[in-house]
Amino acid sequence: MNQDRLAVIVGVLSALAGGCGLGRSGSVKTLAEYEVKASAHDETSMQVVNRTISFGFLSSAEDSSPARCASLGGATVTFNGRRLEGDEINEGGWGPSKDFYKSADECETPFVWIRLPREGVVPADAVLEIAGEGVRFRVVVPNLVRQQEMDVVSVGSQELVVQPRPALLGRPVAFLKRPPRSPELLPSEVVGQAIRIDVGPVAPGEQTIQVQARDDMSVAECEGFRACSASVSSARDLAVRLPPR
Repeated sequence: MNQDRLAVIVGVLSALAGGCGLGRSGSVKTLAEYEVKASAHDETSMQVVNRTISFGFLSSAEDSSPARCASLGGATVTFNGRRLEGDEINEGGWGPSKDFYKSADECETPFVWIRLPREGVVPADAVLEIAGEGVRFRVVVPNLVRQQEMDVVSVGSQELVVQPRPALLGRPVAFLKRPPRSPELLPSEVVGQAIRIDVGPVAPGEQTIQVQARDDMSVAECEGFRACSASVSSARDLAVRLPPR
């Protein structure tokens, strides 16, 4: 085997090792310099419910270096008491870039992603705990895991009124779904606890209106991290029949 071919094989194996998280370095203790952002996403599309929880970690370091790069490698990570493993955890750490066109090492951000069961009892609170190297991190977000419902109150030729449960804190947005074309943004406003959607430009008949909303949530406990924050987003597809004008 000639040297050029050997160099190519070694390069490919190194790239694969970097993509699989092998050969990466970093410390769990460095998470003390990171902010953790908890996010819940609840979506119902075509009667299929998808609920996910994610935890992203944002470094406060202005410079990227191995000493300032955190890794979950070797740490015990649990969500609501269940140990996470496999593709639920991206360990992060310092090592080869996963970008094939980059040759320099870089700091990959740790990430935790959990797909919740579509049916059955799901705890309302989200509790993430990380332990390793003699340190412990913990974040608790009450009511992060919740399912947003949208009740259609009235359907008219000019407006659609929807009642969210529970009440929204953030401002919702509404879209007309019309595959294969891109969704069309519809004017909407919050009136009391209800959402009024302007459907005047929409053709009469069977239509699918998607309502999206995002709320910032309060964090009950933030231990070890530099800071903690949380948000929840939801999306609901509403099948309605708009009357003729």
